[in-house]
Amino acid sequence: MFKYITILFFAVMLSANCFSQTFDLLISTPIDESSHAVTEFEDGSFLINYCEASPHWFGHPFNCKLLKISQDGDIVDSLSFENLTAKPVSVEGFINHQNSIFIFGSLANYSDKINTPFLAKMDEAFNFEFFTVFDTLIADCYFESGFINQQGNLILIGKDFKTWNTFIYELTPSGKVLYSTTLMNFKGIVSVVEMPYRGGYYLLTDNNVKEFNYLLEEESFNFQRDFKFKFYGSKPLTDSTFIVLGTYNRDLGMEKRNNVGCKIFSDNFDALDSMEFLSPDYNNDITYYQNPVDFISRDSIFLSFTKNLNSQFGWGYGKRDHWYGLYNMKEDGSMNWQRYYGGDAYYILRSLMATRDGGAIMIGSRWDWRNNPIEERDIY
Repeated sequence: MFKYITILFFAVMLSANCFSQTFDLLISTPIDESSHAVTEFEDGSFLINYCEASPHWFGHPFNCKLLKISQDGDIVDSLSFENLTAKPVSVEGFINHQNSIFIFGSLANYSDKINTPFLAKMDEAFNFEFFTVFDTLIADCYFESGFINQQGNLILIGKDFKTWNTFIYELTPSGKVLYSTTLMNFKGIVSVVEMPYRGGYYLLTDNNVKEFNYLLEEESFNFQRDFKFKFYGSKPLTDSTFIVLGTYNRDLGMEKRNNVGCKIFSDNFDALDSMEFLSPDYNNDITYYQNPVDFISRDSIFLSFTKNLNSQFGWGYGKRDHWYGLYNMKEDGSMNWQRYYGGDAYYILRSLMATRDGGAIMIGSRWDWRNNPIEERDIY
Protein backbone atom coordinates (compact mmCIF):
# COMPACT_ATOMS: atom_id res chain seq x y z
CA MET A 1 0.00 0.00 0.00
CA PHE A 2 1.30 3.44 -0.89
CA LYS A 3 1.62 6.05 1.81
CA TYR A 4 0.15 9.28 0.47
CA ILE A 5 1.59 12.41 1.96
CA THR A 6 -0.09 15.76 1.53
CA ILE A 7 2.01 18.90 1.61
CA LEU A 8 0.28 22.22 2.10
CA PHE A 9 2.20 25.46 2.36
CA PHE A 10 0.22 28.10 4.14
CA ALA A 11 1.00 31.76 3.49
CA VAL A 12 -0.83 34.61 5.12
CA MET A 13 -0.57 38.35 4.75
CA LEU A 14 -0.84 39.81 8.21
CA SER A 15 -0.58 43.21 9.81
CA ALA A 16 -1.50 44.85 13.07
CA ASN A 17 -5.04 45.59 11.86
CA CYS A 18 -5.97 42.87 9.40
CA PHE A 19 -5.09 39.45 8.06
CA SER A 20 -5.95 37.46 4.97
CA GLN A 21 -4.74 34.21 3.48
CA THR A 22 -2.64 34.77 0.36
CA PHE A 23 -2.42 31.18 -0.88
CA ASP A 24 -2.18 27.55 0.13
CA LEU A 25 -0.47 24.88 -1.93
CA LEU A 26 -1.39 21.20 -1.71
CA ILE A 27 1.14 18.62 -2.96
CA SER A 28 0.21 14.93 -2.78
CA THR A 29 2.72 12.16 -3.52
CA PRO A 30 3.03 8.43 -2.79
CA ILE A 31 6.23 9.01 -0.81
CA ASP A 32 6.52 9.93 2.87
CA GLU A 33 7.97 13.43 2.61
CA SER A 34 8.47 16.55 4.70
CA SER A 35 9.39 20.21 4.39
CA HIS A 36 10.69 22.55 7.07
CA ALA A 37 13.00 25.16 5.49
CA VAL A 38 11.94 28.21 3.50
CA THR A 39 13.44 31.45 2.21
CA GLU A 40 12.12 34.29 0.07
CA PHE A 41 13.48 35.46 -3.29
CA GLU A 42 13.70 39.13 -4.22
CA ASP A 43 10.63 38.83 -6.49
CA GLY A 44 8.49 37.55 -3.60
CA SER A 45 8.57 33.87 -4.58
CA PHE A 46 9.72 31.20 -2.14
CA LEU A 47 12.30 28.41 -2.03
CA ILE A 48 11.50 25.36 0.08
CA ASN A 49 13.18 22.05 0.82
CA TYR A 50 11.13 18.99 -0.13
CA CYS A 51 12.49 15.86 1.52
CA GLU A 52 11.75 12.23 2.09
CA ALA A 53 11.48 11.13 5.71
CA SER A 54 14.75 9.57 6.82
CA PRO A 55 14.75 5.76 7.09
CA HIS A 56 17.55 6.05 9.66
CA TRP A 57 16.28 8.63 12.13
CA PHE A 58 12.73 9.83 12.82
CA GLY A 59 12.05 13.37 11.68
CA HIS A 60 15.38 13.93 9.90
CA PRO A 61 15.12 15.14 6.27
CA PHE A 62 16.51 12.80 3.63
CA ASN A 63 17.07 12.79 -0.14
CA CYS A 64 15.90 16.39 -0.50
CA LYS A 65 15.20 18.52 -3.54
CA LEU A 66 14.27 22.18 -3.92
CA LEU A 67 11.02 23.73 -5.10
CA LYS A 68 10.43 27.33 -6.14
CA ILE A 69 6.92 28.57 -5.33
CA SER A 70 5.46 31.71 -6.90
CA GLN A 71 3.65 34.46 -4.99
CA ASP A 72 0.39 32.84 -6.14
CA GLY A 73 1.31 29.42 -4.80
CA ASP A 74 2.32 27.77 -8.08
CA ILE A 75 5.36 25.50 -8.43
CA VAL A 76 7.48 27.23 -11.06
CA ASP A 77 10.78 25.36 -10.79
CA SER A 78 12.46 22.43 -9.06
CA LEU A 79 15.98 21.16 -8.53
CA SER A 80 17.38 17.75 -7.73
CA PHE A 81 20.90 17.25 -6.39
CA GLU A 82 21.53 14.10 -8.43
CA ASN A 83 23.96 15.85 -10.79
CA LEU A 84 25.98 17.27 -7.88
CA THR A 85 26.42 14.25 -5.63
CA ALA A 86 25.68 10.54 -5.69
CA LYS A 87 24.69 10.59 -2.00
CA PRO A 88 21.26 11.57 -0.68
CA VAL A 89 21.16 15.24 0.39
CA SER A 90 19.56 16.35 3.65
CA VAL A 91 18.78 20.07 3.42
CA GLU A 92 18.44 21.65 6.87
CA GLY A 93 18.09 25.31 5.94
CA PHE A 94 18.79 28.32 3.74
CA ILE A 95 20.48 31.69 4.16
CA ASN A 96 19.53 34.40 1.67
CA HIS A 97 22.23 37.06 1.34
CA GLN A 98 22.53 39.66 -1.43
CA ASN A 99 20.50 37.55 -3.89
CA SER A 100 22.65 34.48 -3.25
CA ILE A 101 21.16 31.41 -1.56
CA PHE A 102 23.35 29.41 0.81
CA ILE A 103 22.12 25.87 1.41
CA PHE A 104 23.39 23.72 4.28
CA GLY A 105 22.77 20.30 5.76
CA SER A 106 24.48 16.96 5.25
CA LEU A 107 25.11 14.13 2.80
CA ALA A 108 24.02 10.67 3.92
CA ASN A 109 25.75 7.38 3.18
CA TYR A 110 23.42 4.45 2.44
CA SER A 111 25.88 1.81 3.62
CA ASP A 112 27.25 3.09 6.94
CA LYS A 113 24.59 5.79 7.63
CA ILE A 114 27.34 8.35 8.27
CA ASN A 115 26.41 11.99 7.61
CA THR A 116 28.84 14.60 6.29
CA PRO A 117 28.04 18.35 6.45
CA PHE A 118 27.92 20.46 3.29
CA LEU A 119 27.53 24.10 2.25
CA ALA A 120 26.42 25.19 -1.22
CA LYS A 121 25.91 28.59 -2.84
CA MET A 122 23.62 29.28 -5.78
CA ASP A 123 21.80 32.18 -7.41
CA GLU A 124 18.04 32.55 -7.84
CA ALA A 125 18.21 30.80 -11.23
CA PHE A 126 19.54 27.63 -9.53
CA ASN A 127 23.10 28.08 -10.84
CA PHE A 128 25.63 26.78 -8.30
CA GLU A 129 28.79 28.71 -7.51
CA PHE A 130 30.11 25.96 -5.25
CA PHE A 131 29.04 22.80 -3.40
CA THR A 132 31.52 22.03 -0.62
CA VAL A 133 31.50 18.86 1.49
CA PHE A 134 33.36 19.11 4.81
CA ASP A 135 34.52 15.52 5.08
CA THR A 136 37.36 16.37 7.49
CA LEU A 137 34.98 17.56 10.23
CA ILE A 138 33.70 15.42 13.06
CA ALA A 139 32.48 12.04 11.82
CA ASP A 140 28.71 11.74 11.44
CA CYS A 141 27.57 15.34 11.86
CA TYR A 142 25.55 17.97 10.02
CA PHE A 143 24.95 21.73 9.81
CA GLU A 144 21.61 22.45 11.48
CA SER A 145 21.09 26.23 11.35
CA GLY A 146 22.88 29.43 10.43
CA PHE A 147 22.83 33.15 9.69
CA ILE A 148 24.93 36.00 8.28
CA ASN A 149 26.83 37.97 10.92
CA GLN A 150 27.57 41.70 10.79
CA GLN A 151 30.91 41.04 9.11
CA GLY A 152 29.06 39.46 6.19
CA ASN A 153 30.26 35.94 7.00
CA LEU A 154 28.26 32.78 7.61
CA ILE A 155 27.79 31.38 11.10
CA LEU A 156 26.79 27.70 10.89
CA ILE A 157 25.72 25.69 13.93
CA GLY A 158 26.22 21.96 13.66
CA LYS A 159 25.40 18.81 15.60
CA ASP A 160 27.09 15.46 16.11
CA PHE A 161 24.63 12.61 15.50
CA LYS A 162 26.14 10.34 18.13
CA THR A 163 26.10 12.70 21.12
CA TRP A 164 23.95 15.66 19.88
CA ASN A 165 26.72 17.97 21.02
CA THR A 166 27.14 21.30 19.23
CA PHE A 167 29.90 22.92 17.17
CA ILE A 168 30.10 26.27 15.33
CA TYR A 169 31.85 27.37 12.14
CA GLU A 170 32.39 30.83 10.68
CA LEU A 171 32.94 30.85 6.92
CA THR A 172 33.38 33.51 4.25
CA PRO A 173 30.75 33.80 1.49
CA SER A 174 33.14 31.78 -0.70
CA GLY A 175 33.07 28.88 1.79
CA LYS A 176 36.48 29.39 3.41
CA VAL A 177 36.60 28.41 7.10
CA LEU A 178 37.75 31.28 9.33
CA TYR A 179 37.06 30.09 12.87
CA SER A 180 35.54 27.05 14.51
CA THR A 181 34.86 25.39 17.83
CA THR A 182 35.31 21.80 18.84
CA LEU A 183 32.36 19.74 20.07
CA MET A 184 30.86 21.23 23.23
CA ASN A 185 28.48 19.63 25.69
CA PHE A 186 25.58 21.80 24.59
CA LYS A 187 22.57 19.77 23.52
CA GLY A 188 19.00 20.50 22.46
CA ILE A 189 17.78 23.17 20.05
CA VAL A 190 20.58 25.73 19.95
CA SER A 191 19.90 29.35 19.09
CA VAL A 192 22.74 31.81 18.46
CA VAL A 193 22.35 35.59 18.73
CA GLU A 194 25.05 38.12 17.76
CA MET A 195 25.75 41.01 20.13
CA PRO A 196 28.24 43.40 18.44
CA TYR A 197 28.70 45.65 21.49
CA ARG A 198 29.98 42.65 23.41
CA GLY A 199 32.09 41.51 20.49
CA GLY A 200 30.59 38.09 19.94
CA TYR A 201 27.65 35.74 20.40
CA TYR A 202 25.36 34.16 22.93
CA LEU A 203 24.47 30.48 22.54
CA LEU A 204 21.16 29.49 24.11
CA THR A 205 19.49 26.14 24.67
CA ASP A 206 16.81 25.16 27.21
CA ASN A 207 17.88 27.34 30.16
CA ASN A 208 21.64 27.32 29.46
CA VAL A 209 23.75 30.12 27.97
CA LYS A 210 27.33 30.31 26.72
CA GLU A 211 29.18 33.36 25.43
CA PHE A 212 31.77 33.35 22.60
CA ASN A 213 33.88 36.15 21.16
CA TYR A 214 34.30 36.78 17.44
CA LEU A 215 37.19 34.28 17.33
CA LEU A 216 34.71 31.65 18.59
CA GLU A 217 36.59 31.40 21.87
CA GLU A 218 34.39 30.80 24.90
CA GLU A 219 34.25 33.67 27.39
CA SER A 220 33.70 33.41 31.11
CA PHE A 221 30.05 34.17 31.65
CA ASN A 222 27.89 34.01 34.77
CA PHE A 223 24.21 33.56 33.97
CA GLN A 224 21.43 33.26 36.52
CA ARG A 225 19.34 30.41 35.13
CA ASP A 226 15.56 30.47 35.17
CA PHE A 227 14.64 26.79 35.32
CA LYS A 228 10.98 27.57 34.58
CA PHE A 229 11.73 29.14 31.17
CA LYS A 230 13.27 27.21 28.26
CA PHE A 231 14.89 29.04 25.33
CA TYR A 232 13.84 27.91 21.85
CA GLY A 233 14.59 30.81 19.50
CA SER A 234 16.11 34.28 19.46
CA LYS A 235 16.64 37.27 17.20
CA PRO A 236 18.42 40.61 17.68
CA LEU A 237 16.17 43.65 18.05
CA THR A 238 19.04 46.16 18.01
CA ASP A 239 22.82 45.92 18.36
CA SER A 240 22.36 45.80 22.14
CA THR A 241 19.01 44.02 22.70
CA PHE A 242 17.44 40.75 21.58
CA ILE A 243 14.19 38.83 21.96
CA VAL A 244 13.93 35.18 23.03
CA LEU A 245 10.87 33.01 22.50
CA GLY A 246 10.44 30.00 24.72
CA THR A 247 8.21 27.98 27.01
CA TYR A 248 7.34 28.47 30.66
CA ASN A 249 7.04 25.16 32.51
CA ARG A 250 4.37 25.45 35.19
CA ASP A 251 3.70 22.79 37.82
CA LEU A 252 0.09 23.23 38.95
CA GLY A 253 0.08 20.38 41.45
CA MET A 254 -1.59 17.44 39.70
CA GLU A 255 -1.23 19.17 36.35
CA LYS A 256 1.91 20.21 34.48
CA ARG A 257 1.43 22.89 31.87
CA ASN A 258 3.51 24.76 29.30
CA ASN A 259 2.86 28.34 28.29
CA VAL A 260 4.55 30.18 25.44
CA GLY A 261 6.39 33.30 26.52
CA CYS A 262 9.10 35.70 25.45
CA LYS A 263 11.78 37.76 27.12
CA ILE A 264 13.75 40.77 25.95
CA PHE A 265 17.38 40.98 27.11
CA SER A 266 20.12 43.57 26.95
CA ASP A 267 23.53 42.62 25.58
CA ASN A 268 24.62 42.04 29.21
CA PHE A 269 21.83 39.45 29.41
CA ASP A 270 19.79 41.58 31.79
CA ALA A 271 16.06 40.87 31.39
CA LEU A 272 14.36 44.09 30.25
CA ASP A 273 10.87 42.67 29.80
CA SER A 274 9.06 39.34 29.94
CA MET A 275 5.66 38.08 28.82
CA GLU A 276 3.80 34.83 29.36
CA PHE A 277 0.81 33.99 27.17
CA LEU A 278 -1.78 31.95 29.04
CA SER A 279 -3.74 29.53 26.90
CA PRO A 280 -7.44 30.38 27.26
CA ASP A 281 -8.41 26.71 27.49
CA TYR A 282 -5.42 25.55 29.54
CA ASN A 283 -3.69 23.73 26.70
CA ASN A 284 0.05 23.09 26.50
CA ASP A 285 1.65 25.57 24.10
CA ILE A 286 5.17 24.65 23.02
CA THR A 287 7.83 25.81 20.58
CA TYR A 288 10.10 23.02 19.39
CA TYR A 289 11.98 24.12 16.28
CA GLN A 290 14.65 26.49 15.05
CA ASN A 291 13.86 30.23 15.13
CA PRO A 292 10.15 30.36 15.97
CA VAL A 293 10.39 34.16 16.25
CA ASP A 294 10.84 36.38 13.20
CA PHE A 295 10.13 39.93 12.05
CA ILE A 296 11.08 42.59 9.55
CA SER A 297 9.49 45.47 11.46
CA ARG A 298 9.75 45.65 15.25
CA ASP A 299 6.12 46.81 15.25
CA SER A 300 5.13 43.42 13.83
CA ILE A 301 7.00 40.59 15.59
CA PHE A 302 5.75 37.07 14.82
CA LEU A 303 5.80 34.51 17.65
CA SER A 304 4.88 30.98 16.59
CA PHE A 305 4.22 27.72 18.42
CA THR A 306 2.16 24.55 18.50
CA LYS A 307 -0.96 24.71 20.66
CA ASN A 308 -1.99 21.74 22.84
CA LEU A 309 1.20 19.78 22.12
CA ASN A 310 2.19 17.25 24.75
CA SER A 311 5.89 17.86 25.39
CA GLN A 312 6.69 14.14 25.38
CA PHE A 313 5.39 13.94 21.80
CA GLY A 314 7.43 16.90 20.61
CA TRP A 315 9.15 14.95 17.85
CA GLY A 316 6.67 12.11 17.54
CA TYR A 317 2.94 11.54 17.35
CA GLY A 318 0.03 11.89 19.73
CA LYS A 319 -3.64 11.08 19.23
CA ARG A 320 -4.94 14.52 20.10
CA ASP A 321 -5.81 17.71 18.26
CA HIS A 322 -3.38 20.59 17.94
CA TRP A 323 -3.20 24.00 16.31
CA TYR A 324 -0.59 26.23 14.75
CA GLY A 325 -0.42 29.26 17.02
CA LEU A 326 0.70 32.66 15.74
CA TYR A 327 0.92 35.85 17.79
CA ASN A 328 1.89 39.26 16.48
CA MET A 329 3.12 41.97 18.84
CA LYS A 330 5.09 45.21 19.00
CA GLU A 331 8.52 45.56 20.56
CA ASP A 332 6.97 47.22 23.62
CA GLY A 333 5.00 44.02 24.31
CA SER A 334 1.57 45.25 23.18
CA MET A 335 -0.33 42.54 21.29
CA ASN A 336 -1.52 43.20 17.72
CA TRP A 337 -3.47 39.94 17.35
CA GLN A 338 -3.57 36.20 18.06
CA ARG A 339 -4.53 33.48 15.55
CA TYR A 340 -4.84 29.66 15.59
CA TYR A 341 -4.95 27.31 12.58
CA GLY A 342 -5.95 23.64 12.49
CA GLY A 343 -7.53 21.92 15.47
CA ASP A 344 -8.97 18.95 13.56
CA ALA A 345 -5.89 16.68 13.63
CA TYR A 346 -2.37 16.36 14.99
CA TYR A 347 -0.41 19.45 13.92
CA ILE A 348 3.14 20.56 14.68
CA LEU A 349 4.64 23.72 13.24
CA ARG A 350 8.13 23.33 11.74
CA SER A 351 9.05 26.65 10.17
CA LEU A 352 8.09 30.32 10.26
CA MET A 353 9.45 33.18 8.16
CA ALA A 354 8.40 36.83 8.03
CA THR A 355 7.94 37.98 4.42
CA ARG A 356 8.70 41.25 2.69
CA ASP A 357 5.01 42.11 2.20
CA GLY A 358 4.45 42.26 5.96
CA GLY A 359 3.10 38.73 6.22
CA ALA A 360 4.51 35.33 7.12
CA ILE A 361 4.76 31.80 5.77
CA MET A 362 4.35 28.71 7.97
CA ILE A 363 5.17 25.07 7.23
CA GLY A 364 4.56 22.06 9.45
CA SER A 365 3.21 18.53 9.83
CA ARG A 366 -0.29 17.11 10.10
CA TRP A 367 -1.52 13.61 10.97
CA ASP A 368 -5.22 12.84 10.55
CA TRP A 369 -5.22 10.32 13.38
CA ARG A 370 -8.99 9.82 13.39
CA ASN A 371 -9.18 8.66 9.76
CA ASN A 372 -5.69 7.24 9.30
CA PRO A 373 -4.54 4.79 12.01
CA ILE A 374 -1.06 4.62 10.45
CA GLU A 375 1.28 7.16 12.03
CA GLU A 376 1.77 8.96 8.74
CA ARG A 377 2.60 12.64 8.55
CA ASP A 378 1.02 14.96 6.07
CA ILE A 379 2.73 18.30 5.68
CA TYR A 380 0.60 21.37 6.26
